[in-house]
Amino acid sequence: MSGRKMTKILIAEDEASAREALVMFFESLGFEVRASGDGGEVIEIGNEFKPDVLITDWQLEGECSGVSVAREIATLVPSTAIILISAYPIAELCAMTRDLKVEAYMEKPISLFELNTIVEGVAERVAE
Repeated sequence: MSGRKMTKILIAEDEASAREALVMFFESLGFEVRASGDGGEVIEIGNEFKPDVLITDWQLEGECSGVSVAREIATLVPSTAIILISAYPIAELCAMTRDLKVEAYMEKPISLFELNTIVEGVAERVAE
């Protein structure tokens, strides 16, 4: 393994099986991963973990939506690349997050290959 900094990914997904699949997928590729289905907990983790990438579903458990989580993480760790995922129409999500620097919007069901391509692009920028 090169001396490249390990890219840190924070996943916010309320559907346990989807969350576990994402964690296993990215860990198997050598990323450092943390995850939760609860928006408030994701923000706490993000504050300590300082992720390079936030992958968040629009709908989450608890009081915070994925949009709230993205806003909070963007404030706490401005360098974090944000990827928003939704089973609902993306146009509304884009309108709600116009003020945020979002790396990508993805509609469910997502392609892990496509998601990984986006994450790898971020990882390359982080390594520079």
